[in-house]
Amino acid sequence: MRLSQRATPAVLRTAALAIIAATFLYGQGDSRSPGSLDAERTARDRFNAGEYDRAVPVLERAVQAEPGDLKLASLLGMAYLYSSSNTDLAGNLTKAREVLDKVLSAGGEVVFLAGKGDDPLKSMSVHMVKVIQGELRLRKDSVTFVPSRSSTGGFGPLAASEVKECAANKGYGQDSNAFHLKLQKETVNLRPLHFSREEANLACSLIGKYLGAKTSN
Repeated sequence: MRLSQRATPAVLRTAALAIIAATFLYGQGDSRSPGSLDAERTARDRFNAGEYDRAVPVLERAVQAEPGDLKLASLLGMAYLYSSSNTDLAGNLTKAREVLDKVLSAGGEVVFLAGKGDDPLKSMSVHMVKVIQGELRLRKDSVTFVPSRSSTGGFGPLAASEVKECAANKGYGQDSNAFHLKLQKETVNLRPLHFSREEANLACSLIGKYLGAKTSN
């Protein structure tokens, strides 16, 4: 906006508000370094291709360069977790637990990829067939499920007092190592990305630690 020498106080005030708004909208994104943003884009591209192992070195270098960037650290934890399903990278599970725990402790957010069970008559089958794909997002004081391809089926954020239990399923979805969150008014069933018991156990372990939910099976 170009201001003339005869600009009125109202015009000056409007210009100032526009500058403040622009700073608020765009300044937060600019606070992260170009290297962090590039690393995140590369990592997400590799996640989308299912190449979690190839995202690991990219994120390790980025986190070493920007140790205070919790978003990069969270992505590194995801890369460790979802690459640990490869037999020769099983040790990444321990790294995932350590990194994700540190992210939560520092006030960041960690993400588990999961499908929310949406089958009718859930108690009648050990198979979880119909799911709503999405992200289980955990912070040290809340948990949220955000669907990735649907406008319905999400929940949260739920405070610690609303999450009573996180444990492995003994019936519905048992063949895919499904787990559940017992909430105040309902039980939500979730299937881990790779049908992995380790993924489910890690999610419940951190939910138990930070939200105080019961985790015994």
